[in-house]
Amino acid sequence: MLDQWYEPSATYFKVQSTESKTYLLRYDEETDEWTLQSGFDSDELLARPSIELVTVDSAIAKKAEQRIESCEQCHPDGAEIPFD
Repeated sequence: MLDQWYEPSATYFKVQSTESKTYLLRYDEETDEWTLQSGFDSDELLARPSIELVTVDSAIAKKAEQRIESCEQCHPDGAEIPFD
């Protein structure tokens, strides 16, 4: 397991297989259901034609973070723009 984080609806696990592949798993405790959110490996992910890597200056990223008022998951009525 490389990482783990919680959201109100589920717990996420970033794991690495014995073949060094990285996967994102989601566990929904309410339904007791596991789902594979994505299978990705850095080189394979960036090689996909639909992925565009965009670099952003850290000051700009910090400024954007400060403008986030609510999350659609935590406050669905307060989020103007969904994070889709």
